[in-house]
Amino acid sequence: MIGFSLEKNRNGVVWLKIPKFEKTGMVLAAFTTRIGGCSTGRYESLNLGINTGDQREFTDKNFQKVKRALSLDDTVSLYQIHSDIVIEIKKCNVISTIGRFIYDQGDALVTDDPGIALITYHADCIPVYFLDVKKRVVGLAHSGWKGTASQIAVKTVEKMQALYNSRPCDIMAAVGPGIDFCCFETGKEVFDVFHNQLAYEKVFFKKLPNEKYQIDLKGIIKNQLKSKGLQDIEMSSSCTMCQEDLFFSYRRDKGDTGRMAAILQLL
Repeated sequence: MIGFSLEKNRNGVVWLKIPKFEKTGMVLAAFTTRIGGCSTGRYESLNLGINTGDQREFTDKNFQKVKRALSLDDTVSLYQIHSDIVIEIKKCNVISTIGRFIYDQGDALVTDDPGIALITYHADCIPVYFLDVKKRVVGLAHSGWKGTASQIAVKTVEKMQALYNSRPCDIMAAVGPGIDFCCFETGKEVFDVFHNQLAYEKVFFKKLPNEKYQIDLKGIIKNQLKSKGLQDIEMSSSCTMCQEDLFFSYRRDKGDTGRMAAILQLL
């Protein structure tokens, strides 16, 4: 798991951490696995997705287990819509609650306020973490294929620049677990979005004998960020579709599956 390592709390919750981020002493950064919750069946066990077929009682209990395991303060997430919308979160806008606080529609969050746990939810889409070590600013993006095509990771950086005068050379990034090149197979219509509109190098695509294409979403995101001027980019080698023991996968489980959480909190 290049760039990420497994961590287990005494309450059974297992997550991935980003050692390079944690060494700064500025943030808590995590990506939950499917291990350590109370959900059953195809949602076993740490399902955090409220818009799934799981019982809300279970997903709420799982969410509280994660909050306790990571000692999270106030949490905030968005109604994710596979967009390129980046939302600034301020402490004064967050409602303290033992449950979940969902602020707005969008797919990326940024803040310079400590004590707010930014959360995005995933079941193959790629989480992208950002930390400006000079300005003490964080950002977190949910980047599926639509978000990747619309460059939501780059737009998160641009929002940090616009709001906080962040410089790309000061921003650390981490591209987290998600569906990898080995498993993301799609039709020509998706390939055309990337190839025609964004003209990416052939190294990120592979045409298959069945006229489908494999696309390297993580590689594209890294390339986008490097083109923006970021130099310090950690990469997860974990594929959510391959690793059924650790992760839920929307594609592998044919849409009926749980959700993991990407979490980033400025300390």
